[in-house]
Amino acid sequence: MCNAPKDKSGVYVVYEIKYGRIELVYIGTPGLINIVGMMNANEANLYNEIVNGIHFEAPRKLSWK
Repeated sequence: MCNAPKDKSGVYVVYEIKYGRIELVYIGTPGLINIVGMMNANEANLYNEIVNGIHFEAPRKLSWK
């Protein structure tokens, strides 16, 4: 399940809950941030980055359990 906006950019944080403990797994952002701290408008799709992004050279739906 992902409730990230489909028309916005941002930073996402992924946590794992295992054996009653919470651990930071990953911090990411869609696209690149330019020198003035702004993200390229055509890359601003937080939902797509999380759901359809590539990680470990494979789609996240396969590389993340």
